[in-house]
Amino acid sequence: MSVILISGCSSGFGLGAAIALARRGETVVATMRSLDKAEPLRTVAKGMDMEILCLDVTEPASRDKVVSDVMARHGQIDVLINNAGLCSVGASEVLGEGDLRAQFETNVFGAFSLTMAVLPSMRARRSGRIVNVTSVASYVAPRFMTGYAATKHALDAISVGMDLELKDFNIRVTSVAPAAYGTGLGKNSSPPAAGTPYSNEAIKRYEAWTATMDGRTDISPVVEAIVEAATTVDPKQRYLVTPTPPPFAAIVDEKERFDEARRATV
Repeated sequence: MSVILISGCSSGFGLGAAIALARRGETVVATMRSLDKAEPLRTVAKGMDMEILCLDVTEPASRDKVVSDVMARHGQIDVLINNAGLCSVGASEVLGEGDLRAQFETNVFGAFSLTMAVLPSMRARRSGRIVNVTSVASYVAPRFMTGYAATKHALDAISVGMDLELKDFNIRVTSVAPAAYGTGLGKNSSPPAAGTPYSNEAIKRYEAWTATMDGRTDISPVVEAIVEAATTVDPKQRYLVTPTPPPFAAIVDEKERFDEARRATV
């Protein structure tokens, strides 16, 4: 039985993974930025070995408190699943630097810093697993999702590099890269601003993206990939999870680049 810490569990992949792993008998610490959104998980988790804690991955004090509390109660963290994410849709020129920084703070620096908080104890025990939930946007940059794609490219690179660095300590770092599925990400993202030179096309892309997610409510393939990445003895470096055929119109602009990226995954 492993102690598994997961960020971003109020909905979507984080919620699904927390439930699936608890049902396997793992000790799950499910976290979210606001406990006001915890009721769906609390309802399902009754009787399971699960704690639900507040965690804002962008706040050092919040990260340190959660890791300290889990270590005090359980003595170890065997698996960290970095799932918390933020996405903006719109033209880079319109969204600006502040929006890009905000996405990097959650998607990259939040995940990286939480990883840094758990690594010393994993390294001391010479055992551990880090799972980073990235995106198909790790391999291509969808139009009007440039900043989001940049963060997922970065997190993918961190995953690969750290996996190589940590193998000697019996710690594996792997990533799960889903296409657009029905999670809370779209609902938590604002539509592109009207009245800009980019508005017509940006709004079309936003509507196509959210429609794709609304029509793909079965997130079990992604949850299953996260569970495998977290629990299998010898995980793959990357798990690319996309329907067949992939939803190219809503997610990527160039099928050839996507196919090349898929061939590169292992």
